[in-house]
Parts: sequence; structure tokens; C-alpha cells
Amino acid sequence: MRYSVLATALSLALGGGVALADEAQQDPTTQQTDTSNMQQPKGTTQAQQPAQPQAQQQAQPQGQQPSAPVAENIQPVELFFQTSSAQLDPNASAELKQLADWARCNPQAAIILSGHADPRGTQAYNLKLSGERAAMVRKQLIQLGVPSDHIVVTVFGENGPKRATYAQDRRVTARGVERPVRASDLAT
Repeated sequence: MRYSVLATALSLALGGGVALADEAQQDPTTQQTDTSNMQQPKGTTQAQQPAQPQAQQQAQPQGQQPSAPVAENIQPVELFFQTSSAQLDPNASAELKQLADWARCNPQAAIILSGHADPRGTQAYNLKLSGERAAMVRKQLIQLGVPSDHIVVTVFGENGPKRATYAQDRRVTARGVERPVRASDLAT
């Protein structure tokens, strides 16, 4: 009950979609679906097809605008935080720029932010801190021009996938996916 209240409060604070994740919802065998072999639906035009891979973009004649890169070509961005802090590093904007450019140029784009904390502190504190960290990254993405309704926030607190050190656990992972966002996209 208290976690649903916290999730609701975070949702209001972040102003967008928030998903609360715990260990029971995680499935380490979950893999993203490869859509590269899917055929074009009947009645769609070349402009409605997904964007070309980066290698094909470079081969386009000069003067033509390349289409937006597909999600498979966009690398996740991990932003790390100091202990008990939600302050972004001054370089965060530069690190998020490629992901933000892709999301701005692709109407089917969504960015999933996964907020994490190291296991020190109470679970409630870690959930709150993870939410604050994700909110700061969300704010930065919006400043870079990403529509707010294209950003989905998940808050793991200390329950998310563990890394080798506490410093690596204090992070927000930002990754691009095609919309609509599936539940399996949220399990990181």
C-alpha cells in the first residue's frame, strides 16, 4: 500500500508515466524483439517505414536528409550520481544529446529512464532518491527538446539490477525504445 502511494506521489512530481519496479517484476531473460526482419504492412509508403540503419544513412546522396536512426542504433546512456544526491553532472546534457536528438526526430520514439540507488538507506528513501534522480534526467531531456509524453520513468530504488560497486548502483539509465512501450521494456 505505501509503495503505491509513493508511486502516485512520484507520478505527480514527475508529471508523466511512472512505473514502480521490484525484484518480482524483473525477468533477466527478457529480450527486446528484433523488428528488422518484419515486412512492410500493405498500404504504407516509404516515408512511413522505420528509419534506415546508420550504414544505409551514410550511403544516401548528398542534399537528402537522413531519416532518424532506429532504436537499435541508439546506445543507452548511464548517468551516475554521488551518494545521497540527485544533482546531475555538468556533462549530462552532452551525454544525453544523441538520445534526445533521436527522440525529437522520431515520432514513434520513447525514452525509458530507470532510476537506481545503492542498497544503503531505507527502501523508502532509496525509492524517493531514485525518483528524484530520474526527475532530474527527465527535466534535462525536456530542456533538450524531448516531448514530455515521450518519457517513461521507472523507479527501482535498491531493487534494480546490481552492479559491481555502489558508485555504479547510483545511476539513471536512459534508453530509447519504439512506442508503444511494452511492459517488458520496463524490466531492466
